[in-house]
Amino acid sequence: MGFREETKNLIFSLLNNSSTHYEDVVRLVHITSTIARSYLKNYYPSFLRLCTKNGLNEEDLAEDSILQIFARDEKGDFFILNNFKASLNSPFKEMHEDEIFTAYQSFIHTVALRQLIKTYSEIDSTGAKLYRNIKDSIKKIDGITMIRDYRGLVIKPSNNSTKEHLPSIPFRELEQRFLTNITKPYTTPELLSTLMDVVQKENGYRSSIPVFQVVKLFKRHYSHMTNNEIESIKKVDLTTLSNFDHSIMKGEVYKTVVV
Repeated sequence: MGFREETKNLIFSLLNNSSTHYEDVVRLVHITSTIARSYLKNYYPSFLRLCTKNGLNEEDLAEDSILQIFARDEKGDFFILNNFKASLNSPFKEMHEDEIFTAYQSFIHTVALRQLIKTYSEIDSTGAKLYRNIKDSIKKIDGITMIRDYRGLVIKPSNNSTKEHLPSIPFRELEQRFLTNITKPYTTPELLSTLMDVVQKENGYRSSIPVFQVVKLFKRHYSHMTNNEIESIKKVDLTTLSNFDHSIMKGEVYKTVVV
């Protein structure tokens, strides 16, 4: 039996009470944990490093995600997994194991990322707000894009890919040149535009900057502002990150995964 077929059978057995074997539950938990840890480690290394400095690693975050995924209701049913099953576009038994596995993998990724963001917001609330502001602002700015490479999420000019073979600019040098160009309290879009202007003028370095470094730069800028100035900058409410969002409960995020 292949790995994906096994995953499908384990989910089906668990949700239909056709198997009460402890080993089956342990096996599905192990598969889920492996997917969650691999996703966090490979796609969000910079945030994991911050969590590690505070005594948490990808195993801890994966465990928190598993507690959510395998939560039971008052009847003892796995209601989160049942919601996942109900969200699929076709009857579970009729779907190919590859479709099931792709959808389940996306489900785990969503829960793990939400747990990571929640943990990060608790460890560094200012950095978390800046991170969300940066992501929201990039969607509205022409000429700046966010991509993923071996460093995790990075920000770069949309029309400049010819310098990516060059080394990264040292952070201290980038910080000095960036802050020199900031002459007043800037909004997040203004800070992003200024940062991109700085890196594009550096002929000897690549133009992409890891998001965690961008957050660090912006924190340095805001640390020199007064409380009134800080209040004038748009903040993003992260309170909903502590809840298991309705979009996940209803499985809406998975409906685009399964064809």
